[in-house]
Amino acid sequence: MGEDVVERILKDQRLLNTIVSAVEERVRADLIVSKVDELQRAVNSLVKAVQDNSDQIKLVWERLEENDKAILELQREEARHSEAIQGLQRAVEEHSKVLEEHSKVIQQHSEAIQGLQRAVEEHSKVIERHSKVIEELVFSFKQLKVSIDSFTSRAGIHAQKTIMELYREALKLHGVDPSNVKHGVVEDIAGVIEKGRKYEVDFYETDDYVYVFEVKNLADEGAIEQLLIRRKVLGSQTPKEVKLFLVSNSIEEAIRRQARKEGITVIAGHVIRTRR
Repeated sequence: MGEDVVERILKDQRLLNTIVSAVEERVRADLIVSKVDELQRAVNSLVKAVQDNSDQIKLVWERLEENDKAILELQREEARHSEAIQGLQRAVEEHSKVLEEHSKVIQQHSEAIQGLQRAVEEHSKVIERHSKVIEELVFSFKQLKVSIDSFTSRAGIHAQKTIMELYREALKLHGVDPSNVKHGVVEDIAGVIEKGRKYEVDFYETDDYVYVFEVKNLADEGAIEQLLIRRKVLGSQTPKEVKLFLVSNSIEEAIRRQARKEGITVIAGHVIRTRR
């Protein structure tokens, strides 16, 4: 029976065409459906890819924004660093100027120090020469002192008068006339030094004062000691103030300072500068 149907269809051209058309339509429909499904899958895949790409693009934009912010911050930091560097450069320039000025000053000081060193060397040479001359003078004065001290008592008195006359004008400034100075002896009656001992003294007495003189060619500590002894002895015997005078041709600076501390008026022709 099946064969009859097939044969009948084959013989009926119209029916065959209808069946062929229907089959073709079905095949096309299946193909279309298949294509549509395939296209749908492709579209879905594209949509998913687009979505994924959109997410990636969003992430990229977010990263770009972050990068823009980071770049902007870096630019700001770079600007701050540039300002700081410019400030440091200005400071370095100022320091360089200051250092240059200091270098000039140091150079000037070095030159001045060198000049002073040369002057000190010259002064040292002069001082050395002067020291030798002073040593020779001191030696000569000491020899002269020994010579004067070796005079007899009478000769010593005349030498003292001669020295007093040499310093007449200086003594007059202190109200003393050398011609009125007397030579005498004072005895320690009260025993302030040594009871009964007698001391030679050159003195000049007024209504208010007793002036006591020690006359030396070269004044020394012994002269100060003699004056102090005589002040104590005379002070124990008179209510008048005892004023002491040390008169000499030469005196060392240290001896003069010591005498002045003791209230002794020093009149000297030459002060010897020495280290004591």
